[in-house]
Amino acid sequence: MATYEVPSGPRRLPVERLLADVHSVTLTPALDVLVDGEVVGSVDDAELGQLASAGVTPVVAAERGAVLLPPAGQVLPVNTPPRAPWALLPDGERYAVDLRGELPVEPPAQVLATLEFDDAGEITLAVDGSVVGELDAAAGEALTPTLRRLEERGLVAVARGYATSVEGGVALAVSAGPIPADEVPAISPLPPIVREVEIQPATTSFFATVDAEAAALAADTEERPDEETRAPGRGRGALIAGAAAVAALVLAGVGTAVMSSPSGIERDSTSAYQQTTEISQPQTQPSSATESAASTTETSPEPSPAEPEFSTELPAQAPVPPAPVQAPAQPAQQAPAPAPVQRAPAQRAPAQAPAPARPAPAPAPAPAPAPAPAPAPEEQAYEYSIGGFKVRSNTRLDQPLYEVAEP
Repeated sequence: MATYEVPSGPRRLPVERLLADVHSVTLTPALDVLVDGEVVGSVDDAELGQLASAGVTPVVAAERGAVLLPPAGQVLPVNTPPRAPWALLPDGERYAVDLRGELPVEPPAQVLATLEFDDAGEITLAVDGSVVGELDAAAGEALTPTLRRLEERGLVAVARGYATSVEGGVALAVSAGPIPADEVPAISPLPPIVREVEIQPATTSFFATVDAEAAALAADTEERPDEETRAPGRGRGALIAGAAAVAALVLAGVGTAVMSSPSGIERDSTSAYQQTTEISQPQTQPSSATESAASTTETSPEPSPAEPEFSTELPAQAPVPPAPVQAPAQPAQQAPAPAPVQRAPAQRAPAQAPAPARPAPAPAPAPAPAPAPAPAPEEQAYEYSIGGFKVRSNTRLDQPLYEVAEP
């Protein structure tokens, strides 16, 4: 089993039967104190127990019936040793380190610092692979022979460093001594040990910081998936709202088109009646209502589905038009009225000449004298309001002859 020399310090743990002249003791995995193979007592320390559980035999300094330990939290280094084969320099003179960079630990703490030469031949110190400072000339003179021998053997020189808080920053000092030329050092005497028990929060703040950062990272990874799960719901809500707005615009456009379509139908119906007015106007000769309706059916085109609004209900109300409305329309239509002959309507048709194809059939119906009062409806004016338009006609709407005037 490999041995590890625990650095001494101001902390004293009394041992029951430890003699005063004993200066070094060995601990078992159960933390029993051995002197020359004999158990003389036991100690209780969490860091020493963790060191023994790692398969390392702790060697502790003793003085006047007690073992000497560094402050709680500094028994074990806070960092891991290098992966390459290495040798630990024994405790010796303490050398102050001229710091060049920031230490990756929080004081007070024990660190394992590697010593090597730079291009100028100066001894530099690195912690976890990062150069943090260099030693002075006195340390170089004392340690250079040992460092050169270890370098020839392919071993990395490691020394214990102690980080402490000072006014205005952090100080680092290493405890290192030379190794005799005829002595073979232990290779990689300390395996990587992960601290399991925190003794004092003040002295193990580096690990507490690492644990806090790990907990924060775990909390972030647990919270972010929830946000990502909720994000699609918000995206779908915005998409649905946009689709609803587009649908509302489409419906509004369709409603506007539907509301505006009746006026177009009315205008089309009006133009159809205007086209048939010129053809049906010459038939002003005395005839029965049945004959006039039949002639209108033969000459005018079939009405559209929207025309029943004009031809079904309104003519029933039109037999007796109001007297004031007839006055403006009579001058234009009563010009041929004085002719006593019944064939006068046939002579009036060529005067207006709206449809030259219709004068020939006019003499055919020889009307009886009884229907002489029949021309009166032709001279009467009919006025209707249809679809927002005023429609004025000198005949009923079943005979499509009327004018369209703006209101």
